[in-house]
Amino acid sequence: MTATTVALRRAVARLTDRVQDLERRLDAGEDLWHELAEATAALAQAVRALHEGGDLLTTAELAEKYHLGRKTAARRGRAGELPGITPVRVPRLRWRSA
Repeated sequence: MTATTVALRRAVARLTDRVQDLERRLDAGEDLWHELAEATAALAQAVRALHEGGDLLTTAELAEKYHLGRKTAARRGRAGELPGITPVRVPRLRWRSA
């Protein structure tokens, strides 16, 4: 399990807590629709990234995997020059390894 997967799991747990808290406060009469919509969208994106299969790599992990510098790995990954690598935004750029 990569550090990215661990971070995504932690983010999903925190975002779930945030959504539940906002729902309670909304039920109590506070006007938090915008905050709830943002938190729910972030949660959905994190869950999707976590469950789409394959570990997501940071740019540093991608660079290490291909024995490249970080900037070179990012440039070549965006250009599609690394086999089996797809860029994913969650919300920061990560790389899906096939």
